This record gives sequence, C-alpha cells and structure tokens, in this order.
Amino acid sequence: SLPGTPDHRRAGLRTPRKTASRHVVPMVLLVRRWVVAIASTIVFRPLPVPAVESLATRVAAGAALLDKMSANWSDLTISCNYAEADRVMMQNKTLLMEKASVKGAYEADSSVVVNMCKVDTDTVRPLLAKDSALRKLSPQLTKPVTLSLIEPDNAERYVELAEAYDRAISEASAAMYLSGSGDFNAGTGFKVGERPSAPNLDSAKGSVEEARDLLNELQRLLPGAA
Repeated sequence: SLPGTPDHRRAGLRTPRKTASRHVVPMVLLVRRWVVAIASTIVFRPLPVPAVESLATRVAAGAALLDKMSANWSDLTISCNYAEADRVMMQNKTLLMEKASVKGAYEADSSVVVNMCKVDTDTVRPLLAKDSALRKLSPQLTKPVTLSLIEPDNAERYVELAEAYDRAISEASAAMYLSGSGDFNAGTGFKVGERPSAPNLDSAKGSVEEARDLLNELQRLLPGAA
C-alpha cells in the first residue's frame, strides 16, 4: 500500500517525515537581503530633476537672504526712534523752565530732546528662528537621496560644509536671542552715530556671514552647478 493511505496506517507503518532541504535559505538571511535591497533603493535612487532644482533654488535663496541681512545689518538691528530729554537741561531748573515756555521746542530745538538709538532684534530674530526657512534648510542638505547625487570626490567636503552651515545658522540664532536681553544697548540707548555695545549682536552678524559663505560653496557642489 502507498504511504499515507488507510491500509498503510492500519499496518502500523509510519509515513516518513519530510526533511528540511539543505538549500533552504535561513529566514534571517532573507530578511537581511530584503532590508539591504530596500535601503539601496532609498539611498541610491536618483532624485527627480525638479527636486534637485528645488533644493538648489532654496540654497541660492538662503544665501541671497543672508547676504542681504549682512549688507543691511545696521538698518535691520538698530532702531533710532527713541527720544531722551537732554540731561544738562533736566538738571538746570532755570533752563528747563525757559525751554518749556517755548511752544514746540522739543521738536525744533535739538538741545531739548536728543534722538537716541537701541539694539532691536525683532526683525532679524524670526528669520533665524527654529521654524524659519534658513533653519529648515539644514536637514534638507543631508538627506540620503541628496547625498547620493553628490560627486564621490566632493562628498566628504559637502558633508563638512553642510554640518558647518547647521552650526553657523544655529549660533546666529542663539546670539540674536541673547542680544535681545543680554547686550547693554538693547535696553540702554545710545546717540545716533555712536557704536553700540552689543557683543552678542556682533557675534550673530559674524555667524550670518559664515552661513552665507557656506551656502555659496554648497551650491557649487550640488548637481548641475556650473
């Protein structure tokens, strides 16, 4: 009788068990191969051309914005819309009364009211905030799909520049935040034409200019650069 039939079982004969083939690939190895295959499609699959152009456009726009910030730094970070009564006049009661008797003296007479300036971070700080375009650009530079498109000879330099940009733009943001509360002339006025005491503001400008230069160099290493 054939193995597995009723007659075969009644005869007390056992059906031989199937043995595992020596050629069966272990499941762990199959999983590893599957992971490697998926990873390779993610890392090395070329970006669509529009996506590459979009990143290059954002890098160029970021560099242009940082350059404009640097060129107009004083206008963006110094506000001279403050007025302060002349201290000498305030200490001289006779002079004070004399000036007070003249209508509109505070507008026409510069000896009555002095135009003052203060450090103002309200315009630049949002441009460097965590949710700003300049900060969001940093992780986009080092996405695996982006790195796979960089020429092998330039890959190490590209990563160095991307990491340096991330540090520079973060330092600029931190320095601007500190300037608003830590710099002396953020709360104390100074006369028009005087140099403010604002070391944090100066540090922020240096980091902004460094970040600009890094983006310009990164742009030259992106695909399609001249």
